[in-house]
Amino acid sequence: MDTSTIQNLLEKLRSSTAFASIAGVAPPNFSDPEATSSSTPHPEPHPQTPQPSSIDSNVSSRISSLLSRLRDPGPAEPTLAPSVAAETTIVDYTYPEEIEPEVQIPKVRVPSPPKKPDPRSMSYVESLSTVEALLKDPTCSGVLLGLQAEQRQLEQRLWESREAITSRYTSRLKTTQDKTTENDETQNDMERELRRFDVETALPAWDALVKKQQQTMENLGVPMMFPTTDLTSRTRQQRLVRVIEEGLVDEM
Repeated sequence: MDTSTIQNLLEKLRSSTAFASIAGVAPPNFSDPEATSSSTPHPEPHPQTPQPSSIDSNVSSRISSLLSRLRDPGPAEPTLAPSVAAETTIVDYTYPEEIEPEVQIPKVRVPSPPKKPDPRSMSYVESLSTVEALLKDPTCSGVLLGLQAEQRQLEQRLWESREAITSRYTSRLKTTQDKTTENDETQNDMERELRRFDVETALPAWDALVKKQQQTMENLGVPMMFPTTDLTSRTRQQRLVRVIEEGLVDEM
């Protein structure tokens, strides 16, 4: 603010009623002086007014305070940030598509497939239909015929070995026919050797063949067939083997 502007402002302050009330001086009267003096024949005594020096000093201090406020408005009042709630928020709302009513599908209980019977525990009657189907299969019937031929070969070999032992001792018995003691000893020797042959040769070879037959037929799916030495199970197997042998004869 320049000096001329401040002087004009001071002149306006001095001539205002507000300034007069602050300084304790009556505002100037710009009416006709003659009319004033004629209307007041006997002037009344005025109260003692302050000395000009004290008035000027008081006025100057107040004017200086006003000017300092004009020049330095002071710290600006903080501006409150706009309330978050006052802000206008635009929400992009998308209407959901029309939802079709859920179709209730009735639950249907699907029956579980029947469990296949365990071939090992099938009865003789239940096994017949399976054996009949296997015999009609060329591959299965060929394997069964091979087992049958292998058994016949083993039987023939064991019989021939046993016959050789018997023949050897029979010839010795003929030479000792008149000698009872030697004849008895020869007979005992023959029986001991035959028993040793059966235990050490024939039975192990036969058991090995039976086990092989049981395992092979189980692999083919023949019921009741599996490696076992149980007497009851072996009896059931032998009954079914006779049916298989008869079926192989018919297929040949």
